[in-house]
Amino acid sequence: TIAEMQGKLTGLLGLKDTLASVQTKMEEQLTALSTQLNEMHTSHNKTSLEIQTAIAGLKASLAQQVKAEQGHYTAADASLHTMQKDIDDLDNYKVDASKMEKELVKQLQ
Repeated sequence: TIAEMQGKLTGLLGLKDTLASVQTKMEEQLTALSTQLNEMHTSHNKTSLEIQTAIAGLKASLAQQVKAEQGHYTAADASLHTMQKDIDDLDNYKVDASKMEKELVKQLQ
């Protein structure tokens, strides 16, 4: 009857207050989570930009090193060609000297 209805109504009002309190706490937690998510996103973007900048610097450094190494290889190759020409010239001189030596021996006999 009326007393039972008042008891049920009081219970429902208490439940309503409890639900309102839970909803408020959930909204506060969602706001905190949203803030953390935004901070993480900002941090990720900053880190990503730093990594991209570092990679670009590394690529430039490697390209410069490759270019310098190519110059060294070109110079070494030119030196090797010059040495090979000098060796060929010495071999030719050796052959010519041997021929001249044989001719001289013939002339002296």
